[in-house]
Amino acid sequence: MLTQQRRQNLASRSSAVRKQQGGIAFRPPVQFVKTAAGTVQRYISNDLGGAVEPLTYKKRADAEDMGLNGRGDNNNGWAKIVDENNKEEIIYGISAFNSAHTEESLLTKIKKIYGEEIYKNDPSDTSKKRVTEIYTERRPCGADGEKPEKSRQDRNEGSCDSYLKKNVHANVIVSFSVENSSKGFNLLKSNITAKYYDDIVKGTRLITASNMKTRNGSLYHQFGIRSLCYEKYKFYGRDYDSEYKYFEKQKEEVDNKYKKVASIINVDESFKKEINEKVEDPHMK
Repeated sequence: MLTQQRRQNLASRSSAVRKQQGGIAFRPPVQFVKTAAGTVQRYISNDLGGAVEPLTYKKRADAEDMGLNGRGDNNNGWAKIVDENNKEEIIYGISAFNSAHTEESLLTKIKKIYGEEIYKNDPSDTSKKRVTEIYTERRPCGADGEKPEKSRQDRNEGSCDSYLKKNVHANVIVSFSVENSSKGFNLLKSNITAKYYDDIVKGTRLITASNMKTRNGSLYHQFGIRSLCYEKYKFYGRDYDSEYKYFEKQKEEVDNKYKKVASIINVDESFKKEINEKVEDPHMK
């Protein structure tokens, strides 16, 4: 049980923390949970105030580059693990519909990989492998009195907030970008899309028109990228739609040429059978 002085020290330390993430300053409040024995700190909550987190952004942006959907509603997250030699490792997790939330996925994966609950170790204990930080795009469900969906209430302490408080060490930082709501998540996805467009317009991220082609046959990002390019540089930049049509035309021409070549070198079936029989004849060896 924490002493009054220890609680004051922890609260004081947390209040003094100042970090910078994507140009947004924030102060992580200390999370407490009421128990019969008193008030016990269970993790340090870190609100990034809507900022785009670099690692999960890269996961989503890379998916878009490959023509996949990086704009999905799954909550992405990661846990940072540091070993005795101060070597860092990032374990990624993602939520599944009506199944494990990101926080559950991360702790389960860590325990499966290492065979022990290393997230219970003190992040400052350099003699042990430990989890130093956890990040999820959404705030852990159940925090600040929020009521999780019914399927989540029936497992693992009833909420991710309670699940983390029970399992992770008190000094593990749990960061999140937005509140656990559709409104908050839509804000984050909007910020991610804006950064994605900006990276492309600046040339720090390169995609091809073929990668932008989506399942419904439209170029999803065409308008947004070209609009931002015009806003910044007064010209529209690449026309992905025209590029894709040209790519499709060239591909069709190559396919047609291949078909013609294939038809020219096509061998008569009876001749192929005769050749095969001779090869199989032991006297031909």
